[in-house]
Amino acid sequence: MKKVRLSELWADVDAALQGDRAAGIKFGIIESHKILENTLSSLGYPGRNIEKKLYWAGYSLEDESGIKSALDKREEILRNFDFPLSDLEAADIVAQYKKVVHEIAQKESFGWKKKIAAFYKVYISPKSVYAWRNLAIVFSLFLIIKVLKYTAIGNAFADFLVSVADLALSWVTVAVVIGLSVIILVATNYRENKTKIKIKE
Repeated sequence: MKKVRLSELWADVDAALQGDRAAGIKFGIIESHKILENTLSSLGYPGRNIEKKLYWAGYSLEDESGIKSALDKREEILRNFDFPLSDLEAADIVAQYKKVVHEIAQKESFGWKKKIAAFYKVYISPKSVYAWRNLAIVFSLFLIIKVLKYTAIGNAFADFLVSVADLALSWVTVAVVIGLSVIILVATNYRENKTKIKIKE
């Protein structure tokens, strides 16, 4: 795992802002975003995108004057080749990224206990939309099975599912699946640790 200090990463951003006006400004903002992403990932915050990671880090994206403004400007830069941006605006955006990154860097890592709590809140809690959706899916499946029970096609399908279950739950199949899962998990963890950047203050 490569260890990098924030001061080294921000030095590249500051140098970019001092260089070629248009290209340097845009590069500095894009690099600032990458620093934020890597800082969140380095501390273990979950989420498929930076918005989710920021949510678990305790940041609201409803405040237009906060980090949301910087994220929106960065998106505009990526979409629009001729997006107008002054030196002052660019400095404000980078300053907002720096502020959030240094705040996050002071936080504790998002450990397993917090990840389990987050999983419960998103997927199991009665307040979760996902929990009710999954419950509806399970209920629908049971209802379909109950209806199929009273038809010849349904009985044949049920017998087929039982034979598939017998095969899937045989000790040989279970051993192979567990073995492959362990190998994939170890290989994935090794690859992530090898390419992962550990950001320090």
